Amino acid sequence: MLLNLLAVGVFAVDFWLRMSRPAGDKLPIILSVVGVVLITITGYLGGEMVYVRGVAVKEPPDQSL
Repeated sequence: MLLNLLAVGVFAVDFWLRMSRPAGDKLPIILSVVGVVLITITGYLGGEMVYVRGVAVKEPPDQSL
């Protein structure tokens, strides 16, 4: 969850820089790439938790009699 909050912070700073700096500045582009990498990492970790470790997945009912 902290990585997601960090990514939101990176995107907020990125947006602020895009609004306040002249066009052609490379820092907002770099921050966008960092934000996308953070979101990709958190997406991978979330998928790992659900699909591999079964976190918060309800077990199906037993079908045997």
